[in-house]
Amino acid sequence: MTPGVQFEATVLLTVSFGKFDTARSRSLSPKELGRFAPWLKTHGLQPGTLLKGRLKDLLSGWEDQSMSLSRLESLPAHGGALGLAFEKWQRAGLWVMIRSDPEYPGWLKRQL
Repeated sequence: MTPGVQFEATVLLTVSFGKFDTARSRSLSPKELGRFAPWLKTHGLQPGTLLKGRLKDLLSGWEDQSMSLSRLESLPAHGGALGLAFEKWQRAGLWVMIRSDPEYPGWLKRQL
């Protein structure tokens, strides 16, 4: 199964890739994503839109001290690490779901 754009973007924003993470490119915490996702939606954007570049234009007006524009711009650069991780997860028989997946358990979504 090939992941979709929304999946890839959400994982790139929220999953730590260990040695690829630096203070400047630290993945978003669930709390940070909880602030960022509604802002995206309000502005007619989805996480996948962030993979298309022009982040300065797309995110104009975004202000958050813990999530600077430069930090958000650095996260899509982890795409190579995501590809390696995804391949490793598949070989191990694991799959990853994001909250927007239709199969994501409703009870878990409510708990989170």
